[in-house]
Amino acid sequence: MPMQIPEQEERATFLESYAQMWERWRDFSSITTRNVFWKAFAVNYVIQIVIVITANIWFNHSSVLEYMFTIVTLVPLLAMCVRRMHDAGHRGTLAFIYATCIILSLLFGAVLGRHPSNVLLYAAGVPLVLVTLVGIVSGVWGLVYLFEPQAERDF
Repeated sequence: MPMQIPEQEERATFLESYAQMWERWRDFSSITTRNVFWKAFAVNYVIQIVIVITANIWFNHSSVLEYMFTIVTLVPLLAMCVRRMHDAGHRGTLAFIYATCIILSLLFGAVLGRHPSNVLLYAAGVPLVLVTLVGIVSGVWGLVYLFEPQAERDF
């Protein structure tokens, strides 16, 4: 029999779900329902889009603000993804693999953005392609898990 979902989670608004993401930023062991996960994810995504649009209008390119927002939200989002995977009956390993790919991509982007030489681009090309492929596979696989319903447990 599936675990009973607390009523406050079933009726959580978008902002309550987003606040819960920040309040439980270091909780990697419990669960997060689909409802709370997707509402918090949507709010975070809208904020990120606003930051990207604002940065492109004001600075005419990507900015440090975009990178800072990604870095600041990485751990709370990772924790929420792991909790959601637990709720679906899976381990959170894919979320950690995907987060590692994001971090490596940010590092490659930062290095290549500062030193765009052909030698560096060639040297970073293969690892960057591998990181991208692993990120895509783990991201799609993890996304399938995030859409799954709550798993049945014996509590």
